[in-house]
Amino acid sequence: MKGVAEHVFEALYAPQLTYPPKSDKDIPGNIWKGEFQPIHRNYPGFNTSSQTVALLNRTAKDRACRGLSPGTGEQCDEFPFASTKEGAGRGDGNFSVRYVPQTDNSTAGARLSAWYGKDRILNGDAYGIFVD
Repeated sequence: MKGVAEHVFEALYAPQLTYPPKSDKDIPGNIWKGEFQPIHRNYPGFNTSSQTVALLNRTAKDRACRGLSPGTGEQCDEFPFASTKEGAGRGDGNFSVRYVPQTDNSTAGARLSAWYGKDRILNGDAYGIFVD
């Protein structure tokens, strides 16, 4: 999952280097080192509002990804995750997309989903990300 971890690290700690460009980009998700900008789980099966958030996230992510060129075997990754209320569909430009190896993206998504279930992270629950 190296490609995804590198993407999340850059999004959290150097958002000005991420795509799409935005001069004052401030990507949520960092709750460490004096910051407290949690992201919140969005579960599309919870209600129609959550379904709308998921659709907006997917649509905005796909639109942004068209501005990049994938390498062989790569998929477009987004942060904050599509499964959050702060995803690309929020419309404030405070997100990042990057092409990463498809295997990294699939594995990271599966592990995130498993963590949501194992630790009972429910719709609207806040959490943060730490990448070392």
